[in-house]
Amino acid sequence: MRDTTELFNLVKSLSMSEKRYISLMAQSHKNDSVNYLLFQALDSMDTYDSEKLRTILKKKSLSGNLAVIKLALHKFIMRCLRNFHSGSSETIGMYEKLIDISILRSKGNVTEVRNLLGKLEKLAMKNRDYYILNMCYMHEKEINYWQLTDEKEIIAFNQRHTEAIDKIYSENMYKNLGNDILFGRR
Repeated sequence: MRDTTELFNLVKSLSMSEKRYISLMAQSHKNDSVNYLLFQALDSMDTYDSEKLRTILKKKSLSGNLAVIKLALHKFIMRCLRNFHSGSSETIGMYEKLIDISILRSKGNVTEVRNLLGKLEKLAMKNRDYYILNMCYMHEKEINYWQLTDEKEIIAFNQRHTEAIDKIYSENMYKNLGNDILFGRR
């Protein structure tokens, strides 16, 4: 990570609950002590100062490439934030289900994948999230498509997938039209 304020800004944008959660996670993992010290150092600063940060880290006997240490902390914070916000909204829940589906597919658990795909498809339709719906169809196609033998099944499957793509396209067209109107391009 370049020597910029991106990580500092991320740390400063965290709520008290998020900071507490990240601190607890870092303290609970012995190999994350560097992350914890860097996190505390950044959180204690009012404005970002890379030289002050290097001095703090040297006092704690943490020398090394600051960019690498910052990148590791950024990844750690994002992993913690994903855990912290897990299940906090239906959208996040849908993306978590997509990750579960990918993991289960890699393990060969096709029956469980099909069950999850069915649930996720219904949830995506309910929330009108056509991107997620399209991802469901892509997974379904990779699992089921070659097992479909009836021409009507294949046509129905392709039609559902095409409809999801058309809805994504329509949403994007409406957004572009709204932007054109907003910015006076029409």
